[in-house]
Parts: sequence; structure tokens; C-alpha cells
Amino acid sequence: MAYKLAIFDFDGTLADTFPWIINLFSHLAKEHHYDKITDSQLEEFKSQGVRKLIHKYKFPIWKIPIIAKDVQKKMSEDIHEISLFEDIENVLKDLSKNGVQLALVSSNEITNIKKVLGDEVASLFSFFECGVSMFSKQSKFKKIVKASGVHENQALCIGDEIRDIQAAHRANIPFGAVAWGYTNIETLITYQPQEVFHSVFDINRAFLPQETI
Repeated sequence: MAYKLAIFDFDGTLADTFPWIINLFSHLAKEHHYDKITDSQLEEFKSQGVRKLIHKYKFPIWKIPIIAKDVQKKMSEDIHEISLFEDIENVLKDLSKNGVQLALVSSNEITNIKKVLGDEVASLFSFFECGVSMFSKQSKFKKIVKASGVHENQALCIGDEIRDIQAAHRANIPFGAVAWGYTNIETLITYQPQEVFHSVFDINRAFLPQETI
């Protein structure tokens, strides 16, 4: 059954925000009185994901919304420093041109996302669910699939984090793991994604007939 709906994550999947976010957290660490992220912790993050690190380092859950608010505010100020990954725009245009519905589910704010996408690319998307709580994407995935009118098996969630693939599994929607985001692809593969994308153009190959690529 061919995929007819692509549900994208934003940070680390469409937009290259990882270097920016790590630099920001280094500054926020002092302000919010928690330890600066070390190189070894950074590697743990890329291989273990958010949930495990929160538990391991006993990061106070109540601080997450506070930190998230600061992150969104700072990103709005630095939005000129954020860009899409190379060739992502071309992939999105190819998918849309060939009748694939596009959706975006993200913890990031809609204003930040649309500024990075630009008006032309943003107009390609039929569905946006933004400002989503870090661990509540499952319900948004289901909401979009229902609104799109496609079968669950005809949708593909595309992302770069463990929490994304877990949410897709709980929603019974196939998942495509990208190799250029926040989590090591070797780690994502252990969670058994239906698709693995080592380059952005691999996404086209999952949706489009070979003769159109």
C-alpha cells in the first residue's frame, strides 16, 4: 500500500536546529541552575533520547515547560540563524506535486516554523499541529490521519527522535527514521521503523514511483 500522507517532525527533520539548541542550552544552564551539557552527555542524548536522560539525570519535570518557553522565545529572536536542511525544500515540493498530503507535528511554535519554511513551502502543508507537548504527539498523529481521509497504513510519520517513533507505534502509523537529526540512526533502527532515510532524497523514493524521481 503506497503512502499518501507524510507527517513530518520539524526540529532535526526539516530544520537543522540541533547546533543552535545545544548552544542555547549551554547558556540556559547557568540561568536555570542546572549542569551544563557535557560532550559525553551529548552523545548519550543522541543515542538514548530525552526520556532516558531526564530519568537518569533526575532533571525536574516541572522545569521542562519553563525551559521550553525560554527556548521558543530565544528561537524567535534568532530565527534568522535557522534553516532547512539542504534539498528538503525540493523534496517537499516533489511530494506535493505528486499528490502526497503533507502535515507537520512539532513541539516548536507555528510562528517559528513558518518563518523557517517560508510562505511558499508552508503553503504546501495541509495540516499543522504545533506547540505540542513533548510526549503527546500520538493524539496529534491520529487527528491528522482522520482529517486526511487516508488509512493509517497509507500515512508515514517522519522524524528523528525516539519519542517520535514511539508515538507513531502507539498510533499504529508507520514511521520513517531520518539519519541527519537529533538521534543516531543506529539507535532509531533498534526501534524498528518501517522506513530508514539516509538522505533527504530517500524520502521521495518511499512515496513516489521511480519514474517520477
